[in-house]
Amino acid sequence: MKDKYITIGNVDVGIFHSQREVIDEMFHRLANTGSSVAIAINPEKILVSLESDVIANIIEQSDIRFPDGIGVVKVMEWRSRQALPRLPGCELWQSLMAESGQRNEPVFLVGSTEDVIQKTAEQLQKEYKVNLVGVQNGFFRDDDALIDQIILSKARVVTIAMGSPKQEEIIFKCKNAGVQAIFMGVGGTYDVYTGNVKRAPKIFCNMGLEWFYRLYKQPTRIKRQWRLAYYLWLVLLKRI
Repeated sequence: MKDKYITIGNVDVGIFHSQREVIDEMFHRLANTGSSVAIAINPEKILVSLESDVIANIIEQSDIRFPDGIGVVKVMEWRSRQALPRLPGCELWQSLMAESGQRNEPVFLVGSTEDVIQKTAEQLQKEYKVNLVGVQNGFFRDDDALIDQIILSKARVVTIAMGSPKQEEIIFKCKNAGVQAIFMGVGGTYDVYTGNVKRAPKIFCNMGLEWFYRLYKQPTRIKRQWRLAYYLWLVLLKRI
């Protein structure tokens, strides 16, 4: 339905008022269609989708596109004339893990280093009593062997931390192989969850200035911030 999303460029971004709405949508789609693919949308991903047919196709095939970047949220608020929350992927993933633990849904984790994914597994079981049925670090060579592992595990929630577009490529290979699960690409989330990588202080996150904190800590990100300025320029010119 048109009133359930806002189009920015060639991406239809879902209108969600809370993490709860996204989680409910994930499990609703799993129950009704057999799978659910969730992708975080930020300004950079919108720009790349305009430049790459591969990325545009990946985004188009996904079921749930939630606003992760503050630049996306602000444009959605402006166009819909309603207040909307930013839904950081790392926080949404934690909510998904908490819900999976409550439902006793079998979970499979993929990605990051062996040390980080093992720490992630231990922490999830301790914090949320997650029913983990498999873990695989991101340094595997055989996609088909991984998919066989996931099928044998009977996982109903699969999260993959390998960065885009690799994590999405694996997700759709799983889906095409018949894996029926909630899929979510989560980038560097395991590192954040285990404290291996520090997020911006809460005040920066609450003010929508997490990008500024990252730039302060990593000045080499300046090229990415110029991309954000370009995105905003296109929005102001109504070209996306």
